[in-house]
Amino acid sequence: MTQNPLETARLAFADSNSMAQRAVSRLRKNGFDESVTLDLKPQQTHTLEAKSTRVPLGHHAFELEIGNQRVHIYPDFGIQSKDAETTDLIVLDPDRYFSQISNYQRLRKNRTIEVRYKENGQASQSMIPFRNNTFCVKIQHEGGSLTFTCSGTTTQAKLTLLPQSSGIKSAINHRQQALDRVATIFGGPIEILPPIDGMDLLQSVNDQMGSSRNQRTASDGSPGGVVELPESITPIIIGDLHTRIDNLLKVLSESAVINDLDNGTTALVFLGDAVHEEDRNSHASMDTSLLIMDLILKLKLKYPNQTYYLLGNHDSFSEEVTKGGVPQGLLWAEHLKATRGEAYFQEFQRFYRLSPRVVLSNDFVACHAGPPRARVTKEQLINLRDHPQIAEDIVWTRMKTPASPSGYGRPEVRRFRKALRLEKNTPFIVAHTPFAPDSTVWHNIGRIPHHHVVYSARPDKVGIFMRVDGQIVSQVYSTEPLLEWVNQRARSTKQHTPEQPNSCPTSCVNNHLGSQLPE
Repeated sequence: MTQNPLETARLAFADSNSMAQRAVSRLRKNGFDESVTLDLKPQQTHTLEAKSTRVPLGHHAFELEIGNQRVHIYPDFGIQSKDAETTDLIVLDPDRYFSQISNYQRLRKNRTIEVRYKENGQASQSMIPFRNNTFCVKIQHEGGSLTFTCSGTTTQAKLTLLPQSSGIKSAINHRQQALDRVATIFGGPIEILPPIDGMDLLQSVNDQMGSSRNQRTASDGSPGGVVELPESITPIIIGDLHTRIDNLLKVLSESAVINDLDNGTTALVFLGDAVHEEDRNSHASMDTSLLIMDLILKLKLKYPNQTYYLLGNHDSFSEEVTKGGVPQGLLWAEHLKATRGEAYFQEFQRFYRLSPRVVLSNDFVACHAGPPRARVTKEQLINLRDHPQIAEDIVWTRMKTPASPSGYGRPEVRRFRKALRLEKNTPFIVAHTPFAPDSTVWHNIGRIPHHHVVYSARPDKVGIFMRVDGQIVSQVYSTEPLLEWVNQRARSTKQHTPEQPNSCPTSCVNNHLGSQLPE
């Protein structure tokens, strides 16, 4: 540990506070600060004091222990490492993040977050890991270093540099195992299926939809327009993907999503519009639409009571579905017929007819676009095929603005919650309309409390909503190129077969991170 000049000044003038203060003031003006700089070794622990403590970031992971609680701080490397001086950091509860659905807090360069101690010994993962006013550690990301500053005196905080095996490598290995599991579910490399396999998959999914436990049955005996999830199922709510399969793979690889799908305790809720590229140079391309739907259908076949695809406005073969003047709906129909035949096209129309448009539980409701403009009942929503105008509103409507005066607003949201017998503050989540080009989730949109929007098709980030500690919260992940990485592993190992999980050895992590990580 290096002696700080400010501390030297205080010691030298211990008998005269005013002289010490003037000396400290002069040192500050000359660029000195009060922080102590540490050079921690792996598994070395330092007790944080009231003054600031700075540690070099490098390619390291840290454990911050406050009382009987702890959080881990990782550079957000992803599968392939980044420059540690510019990468974001993630702050998470390691006792929960890899074993159950939970979120983390992102710490960006030149930003500060607070980690607060909670007296009852339980860690809260609703954005800030620990919360109350007893003890707080502020963490500032300075690019090449982290600065920890404590406030409060009732609890001791300790900082430990994690060894490579229990730090970054274990976090990446967890994600790699999840991606291996996705490839296993798909049956090998995630590539467009041959026509016969694609047809078998789609028919199997359609046949299963008639027996879903959670999709309400319409009056004619067919699957209805409403899915009701029990409280025991944690929802992972994904907005428009518009063919960004890497974004979907990112979501599937985080936290305990895949494990909890296998355990039957979580559900994937797609709010529609997985198809049709947003890139203006690729509006007419349909191969990526076919690929992402193949993957979603594989997930739906494997988890029929835990994967729900709600229809969006782009989930249609209509000539009204256009982007930049390109008739994407018509091109989508032509592509399915050309690549998989007329029978497949007809089967896909059946999939659209059987798919729901609203999902709800006791603590949230979600659909693609917005609530119907007219008053509705729950029975009408279940029997949407008998109410085409209501069905159209749910996938096409937008918020009321000067440019869209016929859209919905607070009264329609209030009526929609009431029709579904939900509390007035129940979170209502929609997709469809991104409100800024650099964001992926928006809260309380239109000044409507608990009215949120998620758009999961950004090239650099993907947002979702999920339930953590009994609350519906948002989470944003940085995206990364995962599809080719997954497929290279699937081709090289030749061990991915349906229902045969495959894990990634530690050597695999070393190959991708090389010498970037400390030994």
